[in-house]
Amino acid sequence: MYGDPRFEFVASGSNATNSSGIEGFYGAYSGLSLINNEDVINLQISASVNEFFVGPSGAGSVGQGTGYKIYPGLSTIDFPPMRSGTASLMRVNRIQGNAASAFNASYNWVVWRRVNT
Repeated sequence: MYGDPRFEFVASGSNATNSSGIEGFYGAYSGLSLINNEDVINLQISASVNEFFVGPSGAGSVGQGTGYKIYPGLSTIDFPPMRSGTASLMRVNRIQGNAASAFNASYNWVVWRRVNT
């Protein structure tokens, strides 16, 4: 995707988990509503503090069994291209328990949109 002229930058942001429950991935940002539901996007994620799981809202509880674990030691994760409507439903859940990694998980994200060339 890097250097691919068929993708253009849409938005970037960061979010921090503030509870032990499942939260919307984009926090208060609703920028995906500004692009067409059928547009193809590429989502990149990196953890900045502690570990968390990310997954679709339709999976029920996002966690170890149904989510993708992301932690600060990883480089930026590129999710496969997906529809904007699907990406807008992503949810995040931090690690549960009393371990230090269970608190204050935060992450950065970038959205790229595919354009016709």
